[in-house]
Amino acid sequence: MAFFSCDCVFFAKNHVGLERMFSPKTSEMRKYNYRPMVFIFLLFAGIINTLHLYAQKNDENSLLWEISGNGLKKPSYLYGTMHVSNKLAFHLTDTFFLGIKNCDLVALEINPDNWFKEMTESDYMSEMLGIDGTNFQYGGFYNTAFELKLLQNADFASVLATDHSLTNYLLYRFGSMDGNFEENTYLDLFIYQTGKKQNKKIAALERMDQMLKLLEKSYLPDENDVNYYEQNDMYEKIMETGKTPQELMEEAYRNGDLKLLDSISNMMNPSKNFHKYMIVERNKIMAHTLDSLLKTYSVFAGCGAAHLPGKEGIIEILRSKGYTVRPTQRTFSKKADQLKEKSEKTVFPLSYSRQFSSDSLFSLNAPGEMLENGSFGNNTEYFYPEMVNGSSFVVSRINHYGKLTGQDENYLMKRIDSLFYENIPGKVISKKTINKNGYPGYDILNKTRRGDYQRFNILITPLEIIVMKMGGIGDFVKTEGDKYFNSLKFEKKSSDWKSCTSRKGGFTISMPSGVFKSLDHLDRTSSGELYQAVDEKDGSYYLVMKASLHDFEYIEEDTFELNYITSQVLKELKYNKKGSALLSVQGYPAIDVEAADKSGNTIFLRMIIKGADYYLLCCKRPENKKPEEFLKSFAFSGYKYEKKFEEYRDTTMFFTVKTIDPPSESSSQNLYPYSYGLTEKEKQEMSHMSNYLTKNFKCSQTGEEVRIEYLKFHKYQSYDLIDSLWSENIMQITFANGLIVKEKKISQVDSLYTLELLLTDTNSTRAIREKLILNRGVLYCMSACIDTISGMGNYAGTFFNTFAPADTIIEKSVFSDKARFFFEALKNGDSLTVKQALNSVDFVNISDKHFKSLSESIRDKKAYKYTLSERAGLISLFSSLKTPESVKFLEDYYNEIEDTTTLQIAILNTLTSQKTIESTRAFIRCMVKNTPFTNNTYEFTTLFYSLSDSLELTKALFPDIMQLTQYYEYKGFVYDLLSTLADSGLISIKNYEPYKEAIIKEARIELKKQQSDNEETETEYSYNAKYNDYYYYTGSESGYFYASYPFMDYLILLAPFYSEPQVKKIFDKIFRIKNDELKFAASVVMAKNQIPVNDTVWSYYLKKDNFRVTAYKEMKKLKLESKIDNSLITQENIAKSIVLSSFNLTPKDTIVFLGKRETSSKGKKGNVYFFKTKFEADKFWTLLYTGFQPSDTTQISAESDFEYTYDRLNQLKSVEEQIDEKIEEIYLLGRQRVSTYNNYGYYPYYGY
Repeated sequence: MAFFSCDCVFFAKNHVGLERMFSPKTSEMRKYNYRPMVFIFLLFAGIINTLHLYAQKNDENSLLWEISGNGLKKPSYLYGTMHVSNKLAFHLTDTFFLGIKNCDLVALEINPDNWFKEMTESDYMSEMLGIDGTNFQYGGFYNTAFELKLLQNADFASVLATDHSLTNYLLYRFGSMDGNFEENTYLDLFIYQTGKKQNKKIAALERMDQMLKLLEKSYLPDENDVNYYEQNDMYEKIMETGKTPQELMEEAYRNGDLKLLDSISNMMNPSKNFHKYMIVERNKIMAHTLDSLLKTYSVFAGCGAAHLPGKEGIIEILRSKGYTVRPTQRTFSKKADQLKEKSEKTVFPLSYSRQFSSDSLFSLNAPGEMLENGSFGNNTEYFYPEMVNGSSFVVSRINHYGKLTGQDENYLMKRIDSLFYENIPGKVISKKTINKNGYPGYDILNKTRRGDYQRFNILITPLEIIVMKMGGIGDFVKTEGDKYFNSLKFEKKSSDWKSCTSRKGGFTISMPSGVFKSLDHLDRTSSGELYQAVDEKDGSYYLVMKASLHDFEYIEEDTFELNYITSQVLKELKYNKKGSALLSVQGYPAIDVEAADKSGNTIFLRMIIKGADYYLLCCKRPENKKPEEFLKSFAFSGYKYEKKFEEYRDTTMFFTVKTIDPPSESSSQNLYPYSYGLTEKEKQEMSHMSNYLTKNFKCSQTGEEVRIEYLKFHKYQSYDLIDSLWSENIMQITFANGLIVKEKKISQVDSLYTLELLLTDTNSTRAIREKLILNRGVLYCMSACIDTISGMGNYAGTFFNTFAPADTIIEKSVFSDKARFFFEALKNGDSLTVKQALNSVDFVNISDKHFKSLSESIRDKKAYKYTLSERAGLISLFSSLKTPESVKFLEDYYNEIEDTTTLQIAILNTLTSQKTIESTRAFIRCMVKNTPFTNNTYEFTTLFYSLSDSLELTKALFPDIMQLTQYYEYKGFVYDLLSTLADSGLISIKNYEPYKEAIIKEARIELKKQQSDNEETETEYSYNAKYNDYYYYTGSESGYFYASYPFMDYLILLAPFYSEPQVKKIFDKIFRIKNDELKFAASVVMAKNQIPVNDTVWSYYLKKDNFRVTAYKEMKKLKLESKIDNSLITQENIAKSIVLSSFNLTPKDTIVFLGKRETSSKGKKGNVYFFKTKFEADKFWTLLYTGFQPSDTTQISAESDFEYTYDRLNQLKSVEEQIDEKIEEIYLLGRQRVSTYNNYGYYPYYGY
């Protein structure tokens, strides 16, 4: 597959296939944010009228162009490349090689001499490569913070079988299936290698950071979509020619037909922005750079062929600068083939330099800087791509933790030897055992199927497996390998102990210096450190690890994390805890754990928490003795800052601050509304909305972090007082995660308002320090994780103290009267401004002083052009007004728009929202005088729900509202409202007694429905599936068990008239229906109205498993405890009743009690009861469980903290084992950094 444009972005995680590219649906694809994936689009198809060009001869057909004139003393050359190794790209002419030979300098899009280093230093590319640790997810912190990942065969095999992830991309570009049709490298690198072997200077035509910024912009959608249906039609016509677009493209390149390539590219770019930024803008940059180089050197420049042709191509840009640019003659000969072969066989002499591992454990010679990158787990990798000869140098360090697992060097030698045959590429030519510095290993030479040699040196130390690997083209490794492999030297062994100081700062500890390994960034996101050592005297093993979690939203209990994280470590190592003890280390919470494996070997763990940092100390000694000296030597120390604090100016969030490192691109988020992918027009349309940005600043040396949030308030959002704004923010900060405001400080300097908070939680030494600054219409929030013992560190303290909003912010103050601007926009604004205002009614702060403006905007002639929903939105603004004139306006306007139900309901909702006696009375006058009707029952539900929210006012609607019962649409809502008032004692019997006969009539009708349903179902569990109008009792004051909504309303209203025969008859009939739910509900209503209920009724329901818990709760509420048979009220019986009633089990479902377990979860402790059930017609058992019941089994809880089911019992595991798993899940309930399951999947917890 050929690529003509950008060499850097050839590194792709994905690509779009041809068929999908030419689909009409392509326009939909561009609405998505592709970052960080980089898609390379093949640019073909074209103007049908120009298709004949591919068959024509053209004197200007050439890929190589001579540049002369404009004062040049000798010609330079420009070549259009393909960034592939396919033979198609290697039809090279004599002039091609002559041009390189005669030039002073070779220039390519990117300079391969420093390409790899530029990639690793780029935030964008580092994110793609996993170098910056962004692949680490907080969701796995508890499991991976101290993950002592045991060596797996697959992990080691992958190191042998696969090259470094960048090897093929940087050096070869081999395809998976095209080996017989590929050269040794891709064309661009071949040009570089040929020039380099002739000692030419090398230069880049563009900088990587420039290209990456343009790449970002290229994914922005166009203002107007290209007509993809038309292009799809063009594609079909192209196919009718008998050639695919790719065939046309390849033939055009083969013929050097840049005109056809240009036509194809221009017509089939995925978007105008892609063409603009990835072709046109880069053409300008590369042409400008080339122009500068030409003033000093004769140049051979190579870049993607798509950059050469067209009015905006590099050729025309150079001509516009005064150069003569002409095509060279395309002459192919054996001489060109010979020159190509000579270049490939020439070996560029390499100069080796000493390279040291990051912990100075070993050093070796390599032809360039071996950069540490792509760390995985507790392992790391060093890599240097040698670009001139096409060779690679790799060192992989794999922790095996053999000292913890009992796997010594001899065992590991045999284990890895068994993996060579399947995982060494190609054929093993030789395999030798070696020993370096006392470490055994293997020296392996192999030959791949392509005929290229590779070599491995694999050494096993007491702490890790070190794999040195070298690869190259042909025999290169055989001739050069010794210079690399024989240079390995280890630090001298010593039996002394030494004080180890973290290179990041923060702690010191004494460890043996005999065999020592450190890795100071297990994962750059978690700021991890790992130190291991073996005492040469007795073989004792020591380990120190550090991990960090900067959680700006939540604080967890110290004791929980100490216990849980250490348990995860033991679980990974397959050790069982023997004992543990909580303690304090230098004032910080810690835990000591002793554990043993199956062989009786003991390890000792100590974990300490200090703010966002977690420390793990581990030791294993032959005599199983606690390592007191090692543990006591651990001491906290201050962080070291080698870099200076410098001012950073942010032009997107408008502030300055002193910090050490700028935020990485991967840490920045633009959440709303300007999410990636909006056109400029769409951004303009949404410019009035709030905008939220966030960035994380991280000190690269120490791992300390500060988060900064930026909120630009909505254009029409305002507050009356600063206290209101601060209160709102404090509630948002604390409510979701239960944080406690321990300290609060409010200040003001001129127009800047500041709120400083210290947020804590119970049982934790950690805290979150926040500082909010309001600057007119923008709110900033800085957050830092700290410990409450030593307070905020220097990094965060400097950030907080030097942060200053920029003076350039011109947003209106949130304390200005933005409602005035809102009404001005409606009155005098253009169409966009009016649209923005109408979409902003939820943000406008309206008060009584705006009555005139609001009423005028509703009556304005322009308002009749608004949609009904927009007019309804304006009406809703009256909800904030309390004046009688606002009520009068709404009532008058209601009568004017009698045929517009949407607006009438909007007015009615607004009147209820005002919650005054005047608005309530106006509501009923409007309803009675001109009753609205709609097919949307949700609107009625919303309307009456708001009435039930203020019952004291709602009672003023009676008796007038009873007139609405004549309408089917309103009957249920009115009776429900009436029964709620009656049941709450807010309305007397006299208020609705005149309607008694009507209520009796309705009750009889509903009773007949219930009798009919009962005859159809004939079951004592008669959930009304036909009408689906039952509701479940939740324990509210006015709630009942199961009952038909309207029927329950009638029973509540009629109960006070029970002494009347016709009413008593209705209740009597209920008790003759075979529906336990209705009978129970009627019994509760009767008891509440002091109507005698036979004791046998209560006894009946207490004996029924599925009713027991509800009957128990209702009887206690009705003060009928004396009638409760306490022999039936046990924890087991209540728990059984809870699961039965919760999951609608029937008598045909079998349920078996399995047992109870005492456990705890966050803030809770007690017994959990387990059952298994076999649902009717189900062959498998399902686990059910509920809790918590009090630890004292004589005490009863009728409420359930949780109840679960639908976890089918696994027949391959014991029931006890599966109960153990559920107990652990329950233990983690409420722990927001842990993912736990419920019936329907994961809880919405962070899953740290």
